[in-house]
Amino acid sequence: PWNWQNAGDYLSLLEGHRPLLNVGVLQPHGPLRMGVLGLHPGAPDPKALDAMRRQLAEALDAGAFGLSTGLIYPPGMFSDTEELAELARVVARWDAVYTSHIRGSSETLLPAVEELLEVGRRSGARVHHSHNEAVGPSHWRRIPEVLEREEAALRQGVSISFDMFPYPAAATMMLALYPPWALEGGPEHLLRRLREPETRRRIQRDMEHLVPEWPTWREGAWPHNLVCAVGWKNIRVASVASDKNRLFENQSLAEVARRRGQSPFDAVSDLMLEERGQMGQFVFAVSGDDSREEFLELLARHPLGAFCTDANDYGKGKPHPGAYGAFPRVLARFVREKRVLTLEEAIHKMTSYPADLFRIPRRGRIEVGCFADLVVLEPEGVRDRASFENPRAFAEGILQVWINGVQVVDNSRYLGIPAGRVLRKSGGSC
Repeated sequence: PWNWQNAGDYLSLLEGHRPLLNVGVLQPHGPLRMGVLGLHPGAPDPKALDAMRRQLAEALDAGAFGLSTGLIYPPGMFSDTEELAELARVVARWDAVYTSHIRGSSETLLPAVEELLEVGRRSGARVHHSHNEAVGPSHWRRIPEVLEREEAALRQGVSISFDMFPYPAAATMMLALYPPWALEGGPEHLLRRLREPETRRRIQRDMEHLVPEWPTWREGAWPHNLVCAVGWKNIRVASVASDKNRLFENQSLAEVARRRGQSPFDAVSDLMLEERGQMGQFVFAVSGDDSREEFLELLARHPLGAFCTDANDYGKGKPHPGAYGAFPRVLARFVREKRVLTLEEAIHKMTSYPADLFRIPRRGRIEVGCFADLVVLEPEGVRDRASFENPRAFAEGILQVWINGVQVVDNSRYLGIPAGRVLRKSGGSC
């Protein structure tokens, strides 16, 4: 039951129900802003900004490891750089991390990266680029320049890092297809607008023709037009809420349109109405495709980068295969098959490096005095089996796992023991 009000309450609730894994949290920016401005655009006034700063400080004091922003989604898309820098100044006082799903990874990729670095410069906070990527083939070539800019900022004193997922496809909510003005007020307001013929046609024109420009938070602007970036054929339905539309899961919006005898826009928008907005999507052509992975490899080998899954499984629809296969995929594809990384480099990017980034003591290393979080695997046999068609397939070659000194996997079989702990950013107790 939702009987918690803030990060501290949430962590205490988790401690009362011992988790299966070690769990740490970031304070999300969205609830801070929604609490004072709702899902409406515009900058917070001084009183509202003070309320956001105070709540953020309370979350960090309770043990959150930093602040997370998602700037292609409402309400984050309505924030300007000054708001973000003001909140990051609070983060800096706790030596926590400001992480950001930046404004966009297509037309606005470079200015969005510059904004992240500017937040670091203004605030003094350590900043982290959440899943570094370029969305759409015409934007992949910008990845080397992104890395050059981040390296230059590091030399100038900005503490910058990033993570990446080892797939040429991402997962998000279907709401992210729609322009910011159509999302004002929340999902119910979008659905109402989709029922109004004139407004619906305006939404379609924007989705099919509006090119993102900087700054993205001004009225009428858009941070990240996924349809323009990758096209209808590279966006698939990941999940729906009802059984009647389950047949469309893992199909492209172009294929859904063909089967329904509609345009792609009308097909997905009618599905959104039928599903009351509860749809997920996969976006392909992210930093590469199945035949071209040099930009993914560039991100994977870069010393500022760690690995992430950027995936979850709610038990419905088809999750992104990264929820089951991201880290085994790195070891199989980037280490053993392509030799992009050594085994030691890959494991460093999964363990001690992220533990250092988030200041998590006594984790990520095999040393006397550290917690025994251990994985025994077969270097020549570990591999991912999860795919977009069969995403819940377990990896091979993982033999034994210990969490906090308790064995939870033996002979590749999960033992069902809840051995995790709630991690808080406070001293060395986590």
